Amino acid sequence: MRYTDIICSVCNKPFTENDDVVVCPVCGTPHHRTCWAREGHCANEALHEQGFAWQFPEDKDPLKQLDEQKKKAHSPAPDFSFKNGEKVVECPRCGALNYENDAFCMKCHAPLKERQNPTDPPQGAAWQQNNAPQGYDQADPHRLAYDNQRLYGGLDPNILIDGIPVAEYSDYIGGNAPGKIIRRIAGMERYDRKVSFNFAAFIFGPIWFFYRKMYRSGVKALVLITLLAAIAGVLITTPAAVKSYQNMFDTIKDVYAGKVTVEEYYDKLYEDVDDYAEDMKGASRIRVVAGQILQYGAEVLWCVCGLIADRLYRMKCKHDIEESRKACNNMADYHKMLLEKGGTSAAGAVVGVAATFASFIISQLPVLILIFTT
Repeated sequence: MRYTDIICSVCNKPFTENDDVVVCPVCGTPHHRTCWAREGHCANEALHEQGFAWQFPEDKDPLKQLDEQKKKAHSPAPDFSFKNGEKVVECPRCGALNYENDAFCMKCHAPLKERQNPTDPPQGAAWQQNNAPQGYDQADPHRLAYDNQRLYGGLDPNILIDGIPVAEYSDYIGGNAPGKIIRRIAGMERYDRKVSFNFAAFIFGPIWFFYRKMYRSGVKALVLITLLAAIAGVLITTPAAVKSYQNMFDTIKDVYAGKVTVEEYYDKLYEDVDDYAEDMKGASRIRVVAGQILQYGAEVLWCVCGLIADRLYRMKCKHDIEESRKACNNMADYHKMLLEKGGTSAAGAVVGVAATFASFIISQLPVLILIFTT
């Protein structure tokens, strides 16, 4: 009960949690119900004409106590800074900790800076061209926070990463959600990391490089993968393996010629497998193991693309944006050049798929040559 331990103005006894309390409708003075009934009026009735209003004692005001509880619940932001000098800040609304360069609270979506408010949204080119909020959405902080997260990774579009405003990164990267890449790049700068996990590049490998117009990086990755796979194929294809492959192909020819039945083919296949196992006992284990290591290395290199993709793309963004600044004399031409140099390329992705397929064929050529020329 909010009046617990407050003194009744009639009997001078403190209220308990189980007491029935009556509050004067004029001045707000609390009474025991029995005291009110006995007196028949407010204990401070004589002061009503003077505009008296009863107030809680300062040390027992429930509103002040609630404020104190909130202050204790919201611990102050730690004195901590990242490698780039950025600090941690506390949301003025909910008290959640955020990055200093974030535009909106990641918990309650409240603006973290006074100059950014629902009537003054970010004015980057991507915002203006694609998703500028209109009508009700313009005053909806949740909508603003969502759009900011999608376009700028939750960051203030005017802060700098590698000396470049986030809004310009957004224009260069393009697409519907450049904020995802921006957030990873910002994380690399904040923590001074050299790598950042890119799931798309992890799955698609060099193809992602071609899709993002990183043609040199894509070609270099494919050449290394092809080279490792080709050398691995040559090492693994021992004379015993060549003999086994040749016997298998000869048996397949006999099957098509009608000289051997399918059942006989399988019997012959099992014999070839046994002969291969016997011949491999005399093969160089060092050669086979080295081939397997290189083969796994080619597969690992494909996956490594997911760890180095963001770093390489960050370097490309910085280079292309700086070159565009030097080449253009006005903002219109500058943003046009950003769109031309950046963004994505469907044709590049197709070329990447074709190049990857060609890489696989080329890596198998040495093995085929060994089989059919030995």
